Amino acid sequence: MTNIPFKRLDDSDIKWFWVDFDTPNDEEALLLKIHFDFHPFVIEVCLHFLQRPKLNYYDGYNFFVLHTLNQYSLAPEEFDIFVGHNFTVTFHESPSSEIGMVRK
Repeated sequence: MTNIPFKRLDDSDIKWFWVDFDTPNDEEALLLKIHFDFHPFVIEVCLHFLQRPKLNYYDGYNFFVLHTLNQYSLAPEEFDIFVGHNFTVTFHESPSSEIGMVRK
């Protein structure tokens, strides 16, 4: 796994990528629209945490809302995941041990 600058994601030599928005700020959240051109409805879902779990199909990608339990407080936490042919984008409000395990 290699970390590359965000602006290189459009390079033709990159066959697959995963972008993880971990505790995204407003500027990073705007990339869901500007760079990825995701549907406005799912962007809205990403910005209002603790939606119900769901799977939506869109042209070019699938969108998942999943929940986990915080290992300390047992409070539910939301993960939003976009999966396309050559990409995965994860979007979550707080750091995630699950994402860390997958990354390893």
